[in-house]
Formats: sequence, structure tokens, C-alpha cells
Amino acid sequence: IGQRTPETLINAVQQGIAGGAKLIIVDYLQVFAQKGAEEIANTKAISELLRGKSLQHPIHICVGSGLARGENRKGMDRFYGGSQLMHDCTMAMLLEGEQRDNEIATGTRNVVMKIPKNRDGARGELNLIYDLRKQRFAEVFEAKNQEPPPTPYKESDNEPF
Repeated sequence: IGQRTPETLINAVQQGIAGGAKLIIVDYLQVFAQKGAEEIANTKAISELLRGKSLQHPIHICVGSGLARGENRKGMDRFYGGSQLMHDCTMAMLLEGEQRDNEIATGTRNVVMKIPKNRDGARGELNLIYDLRKQRFAEVFEAKNQEPPPTPYKESDNEPF
């Protein structure tokens, strides 16, 4: 893609659309925003442009985003770039996993995938194990061949958009 600017990203998306792509993955959004005082505004503008392309064309755009740090940040307000990213997305998935000292010995990391927004489906949490060596995720089940219990709905998961 060359230089990481909003223009090169949008041009690459346009080329994908013209080429008949059904899915475009952007990893990750913030590297295309110009740094400095206007970085968050630039991130929001790129998000709006990508959302517009996905609404104008039969294409899915999966965008990775950095997360803001801080204990008081929860759910989708953790997206680096602010509330615009929350509004623009159709589905939001957050992966949370804390690095532990025993990871080297076990080769795994416990991860929680949270889905706080899904316009077309279920929301909730899913416990996963990440295999560090194979770089693969697997769902955690309590017992073999047991279906995981449904994730209870929590009012705090209900986003106003």
C-alpha cells in the first residue's frame, strides 16, 4: 500500500471494490491517521469514509483498532479514536487477555472476546484460549462435548446506537 495515509487507504479500498473484493481487512486504522493534534479527528474521518464505502458497495470492511488504556475505560469507549468508531461499526469485538508469567510454560493465554455491539446478532462474552505457538484461538468448554451456556444479557451491554 506504500505510505500510510488516508488517501492511500481509500485508494486501496477503491481498487479492492473495483476488483470485486468481498472483504477488505484494515490492520489497523490508526496508522493511516496523520499524527499530531488532529489525530483523533483524522481517525474519525477515515472511519466515516470506510463506513460510507461499505454502505455504497457490496463489501465488508473489517477494521482493526487500537484500544485506549485505563481502568475506567470499558466496552466500546475503549476504541482509540473515540465515539465515532462506535457509531460507524456494525459489529464490535474486543479481545482482552492479560499476559501471565506461566505463558511460556503453558504456551497459552486466556482471552475473553466481548461483543458489545452487533446490529444483526447476539452480543455477549466468549471465553477463549489462545495457543501462542500456533497462533490460534479455541473456545473454552467446561467439559467435552458440552455446549457452552448462553451468555446472559446484561443491561450494561446495551449501547444506545
